[in-house]
Amino acid sequence: MAYFPMFVQLKNKKCLVIGGGRIALRKIEVLKDFEADVTVIAPEMIPQIRQIDKIRRIFRTFMEEDFKEAELVVAATNDPKVNSEISKICMQRKIPVNAVDQKEDCSFIFPSYVKEGE
Repeated sequence: MAYFPMFVQLKNKKCLVIGGGRIALRKIEVLKDFEADVTVIAPEMIPQIRQIDKIRRIFRTFMEEDFKEAELVVAATNDPKVNSEISKICMQRKIPVNAVDQKEDCSFIFPSYVKEGE
């Protein structure tokens, strides 16, 4: 699959991250760098995620209703089957999804970037 390079405005966009570990943390930090409105769902979250300002944290497993308002989703659990399930839900709803380290379950990828100023 070939990916088309495209830049997207994320400021105030409702972004959902499912997962509470180090990989989720990296994705949350990227989304926050671009002023996204981030909600994190996971039964447990590492302390660094618990300390991030201005994000919503929901301590439970995800439910289909969680996708209602999502404009972009990151599946960052430590279970490839769960990430695949999240991806399928997003694809059905036409929500852009990144399933970390599972390229076949992604509709977009996170490239490396350099951000200077605003």
